[in-house]
Amino acid sequence: MLQKATTVLMLFSLSLLAVGSIPNQQKFSCYMTLQPIDSIQKAIDIAPPGTTICLQPGLYNQGNIQVDNAWLTLRGAGTGKTLIIGSFSVSWSSEWRLRGRPEPSTREVRLQDLTVLNPVDTSAAIRTIYLRTSGYKPGRIILEGVELIGDPKPLLSHCTAAEGIVLENDMELKVSNSTFYGFETAIEARGAYGDANLMFKIKVSNSSFFKNCKAILAAGGSLELVESRVEHNDIGMLIGMLSRSTQALIRKTVIAEQGGVGIALWGNSQVRIEGSQIVRNGIDMLGVPVYSVDQTLDPFDVLRGSGISIGGKPSYEGGEKPTIVLSIQGGMITENAGWGIGAALAKCGNFAGEDDEFEVQVTLDNVEISNNNRNWLMEGDICLP
Repeated sequence: MLQKATTVLMLFSLSLLAVGSIPNQQKFSCYMTLQPIDSIQKAIDIAPPGTTICLQPGLYNQGNIQVDNAWLTLRGAGTGKTLIIGSFSVSWSSEWRLRGRPEPSTREVRLQDLTVLNPVDTSAAIRTIYLRTSGYKPGRIILEGVELIGDPKPLLSHCTAAEGIVLENDMELKVSNSTFYGFETAIEARGAYGDANLMFKIKVSNSSFFKNCKAILAAGGSLELVESRVEHNDIGMLIGMLSRSTQALIRKTVIAEQGGVGIALWGNSQVRIEGSQIVRNGIDMLGVPVYSVDQTLDPFDVLRGSGISIGGKPSYEGGEKPTIVLSIQGGMITENAGWGIGAALAKCGNFAGEDDEFEVQVTLDNVEISNNNRNWLMEGDICLP
């Protein structure tokens, strides 16, 4: 049954406290406390904006949870303790959900300290819906101490699994101390309007991406990845797809042992990498489970097995030649099966056997780039125009 907190405030340890836009008088309390037999959906439907719903330890089998609440925190008892079998559809589609309260500076849904097990019959663990025509502000999803698990043993590969988080049209995502495992794409930003100026904002810190087909796909807006680990995915990161202008900062992050490329930069993107390790990517290109200097690559696998690949063609939206600006300061790019840094050019092993049409600017400052590329036809660590 639903239990509404009245005179007694339910105090939690400091590590579980919500921070940010939740009012001070509600920061330390739970509007409702649920048991595994309760319905999360019913609790969300009746909770006023700006409150917190707390979940006791246990397994919550919920199906798809519809969140149309302008301002909500869903707090568990810790990863591995509070487990939700279900998915979330988050939207802010009407003013009435404010229920007479003033419009918040940002509409926000926050998940804290819980594990979400995505059902195999859903397309995404967390899907956002935002329409510019509705006239309200885009919202923000916050994950703090959340474990998001897709399909740990897919029938074919993780590239056939569900998505992790799908951001639609100008949404904002903040992730800290969280884990993504077993998704087709752990975080994907996509737009429905076909323009090149989407305003996504993705900030990820102290988080891990493991055994996904792709860890992050960012097409438009900005991406910040700090002190995180991207390991053992099929592909690490895709930035600037569809020629959409994307800015990215990658700082003190490990991008290692992807089956294919560590970071692929496409379209119009400006990327700065600081103090990060991009190592031993492209291991599937060698056809062996671990990196081996005794193996050689097919020429067309060199680019796909690189630490960083750079490419792009004129967008269908305007035909202008994309520009990629890459700045790397400190850190290392070593022992990748393909190039340390390679461009989508015929001389670098572009699969089409031709040069993509793009402009590129690369600045390197005190970064170690060594022991990459074990292909007997194309030697070296860097292949650029």
